[in-house]
Amino acid sequence: MIGELIQNRYQIDTLIGKGGMGEVYRGYDSLLKRDVAIKVLSGPGLSSQSVARLLREAQSAAQLNHPNIVSIYDAGDQEGTPFIVMELVEGETLRAIQKLDLQRIISFTQQVCAALEHAHAKGIIHRDIKPENVLITAEETVKLMDFGIARSTDTRLTATGSFVGTISYLAPEIALGCEIDGRADLYALGVMLYELTTGQLPFTGEDIMAIIPQHIHASPTPPRDLRPDISLQLEAIILKLLVKNPEKRFLSAKEVAEALAGITRGDKVHISTVPRHNLPLQLTRFIGRGREIEEIKELLSNSRLVTLTGVGGCGKSRLAIKVSTEIVNNYPDGVWLVELAPIGDAELVQQVVATTLGVREKDNRPLLAALLDFLCNKQFLLILDNCEHVIDVCAHLIDTFLQSSPEIQILVSSREALGIGGERVYRVPSLSLPDPDRDFELDGVLRSEAVQLFVERAAVVLPGFSLTETNAPLVVQVCRRLDGIPLAIELAAARSKMLRVEQIASRLDDRFRVFTGGSRTALPRQQTLRAMIDWSYDLLSQAERALVRQLSVFAGGWTLEAAEVVCGGKEQDSDLFGDILELLTQLVNKSLVSVDRQQGEEARYGFLETIRQYAREKLLESGHGESVRNRHLDFFMDVALSCEPLLRGSNQLEALNRFEAEHENLRVALGWALEQQEVAKSYRLASALSAFWLAHGHLSEGRRWLEQVLALGALPAARLRARALN
Repeated sequence: MIGELIQNRYQIDTLIGKGGMGEVYRGYDSLLKRDVAIKVLSGPGLSSQSVARLLREAQSAAQLNHPNIVSIYDAGDQEGTPFIVMELVEGETLRAIQKLDLQRIISFTQQVCAALEHAHAKGIIHRDIKPENVLITAEETVKLMDFGIARSTDTRLTATGSFVGTISYLAPEIALGCEIDGRADLYALGVMLYELTTGQLPFTGEDIMAIIPQHIHASPTPPRDLRPDISLQLEAIILKLLVKNPEKRFLSAKEVAEALAGITRGDKVHISTVPRHNLPLQLTRFIGRGREIEEIKELLSNSRLVTLTGVGGCGKSRLAIKVSTEIVNNYPDGVWLVELAPIGDAELVQQVVATTLGVREKDNRPLLAALLDFLCNKQFLLILDNCEHVIDVCAHLIDTFLQSSPEIQILVSSREALGIGGERVYRVPSLSLPDPDRDFELDGVLRSEAVQLFVERAAVVLPGFSLTETNAPLVVQVCRRLDGIPLAIELAAARSKMLRVEQIASRLDDRFRVFTGGSRTALPRQQTLRAMIDWSYDLLSQAERALVRQLSVFAGGWTLEAAEVVCGGKEQDSDLFGDILELLTQLVNKSLVSVDRQQGEEARYGFLETIRQYAREKLLESGHGESVRNRHLDFFMDVALSCEPLLRGSNQLEALNRFEAEHENLRVALGWALEQQEVAKSYRLASALSAFWLAHGHLSEGRRWLEQVLALGALPAARLRARALN
């Protein structure tokens, strides 16, 4: 291509280098009269879809303006050949520089951190940090290049196919297919810093399959074992960057730079791997919402209480977690998420908040007083998620917190506002939809957040699924019919494994005509969500529907054993037949049930709260609710009775953990026993729980339950009543 003219503006002069996805040339911009670098994208691994993605990433990276980042000037397509025009930097890569001393390594790493901090603040993740992508000028200024663009077939270089990034520098969460954030770049930075200081990579192997398991499971050789002159502080920084769990790494590139600066100053700073938040790691990529994220951040910068409202399924919880993840470094005492969806009793809100924050009730002092003492002078963000069913209690508690603790901020998600002073309400909209007045051009359609979500989630259940000229109009139709509601779109996309897009669209058409009489414009969003769940429910087999109904009795999730015992009886529901594990697996595959399995622990299943409420209504309609709840009561009474003796032996910790995991189910079971006037069962269950309530600080709750049990009209055996009184 030497000598060619691109876009009648960029003259290609000489080849600088090449890789698996194209070549980089020195060129000249005849319009602005300056030398530039021109990357021409080509190669066997570059599909038309890959080209579109790479160019979109280049356009995103073009918004970066930082002295330590190579600027992107332009991107486009020249007769079918995509190109990217960048700042021309005279210098050599970090890989090419020989005999780096520790002082220069720290200086260069600090500059890379400054570049990453700027990029991450703009919502851009590099995904390919390595010495080849760090240019050093003659003035020893770092220039970070190739934001999400570079590819190569060498295992030391960027892999094509499943992974985006360089295998030797690949963060564990990328290898596991989890959603990533800027901490994935920090892991790669740790690999690079390890390599620069020790002269070797932390994890090596002959091929990809030898390296990836090491990223996920293996511990690196301590750097000081390979280079004794490395300080303890620098070793601690490197090892913290290489922690497998991203929540235990540094919170930001800025924090890494500050730790490195401490070494230069000679500070003796302890590097902790304890996270300052309990935000869950998201297993799927967050789609869109850039405008909403920035608006919520702005509200939080000016208000101590922000409430996200909107219809069930619109993504309030996920948006709150995403925003909080990005601003966690703003809070010295961290960010803490309190999940209220499983709580059925409003009086338990204080206890759940206390448990999340690690506040224990002591002696006869009220729990609220202990909470207020803990919150005093704290600087953190408290997230109360799914408050709508306990809205009054939450409003009073939050008002008390804000008045008593001037340094905390609170972010709430609820279907309705709290209605208290100082509250800023933000209504979460649906995902953006394609412009109805424009043709179905792929680039335009893919700018829609709703379409992006459908395509991404469909590809999870049907590998290889992509947006094409043929299916784009149908995907757009589905997303519009669902009004861009994330939960509804995810449920629809989950059907891609069994139904073609046109079948999904036609079934939605039929269902929506039933609900709206043919008028899509008059469609309330709550009805849209219900129609979506109705439609998904109707596609299930009779046995799957019966299991969905019966699983609604669980609160806070369940195990396979619990599902088999509580839902396994044919006499409870004539439609329920077949293997519970197989049926449960089908519900997981259809995205109606979630599964969470920590390493070494039993798998735990759960519903999205919206689906649980829907299933609960279906159970009541079926007429089998009483028998299922009786089975639920019996099962969890057996759990409590079998665990209680273990509290006095060597298995105490195991028993306490089991009680805590099933606390919501035990509350529901005890509530049902009281409601049904099951005197003996109420006494036995409450007495079995008393040791756990005492050990884990649920004192007020335990007293309240026991008072209700003792107030039952009929008297049990004297021994049972004596235990309760004791």
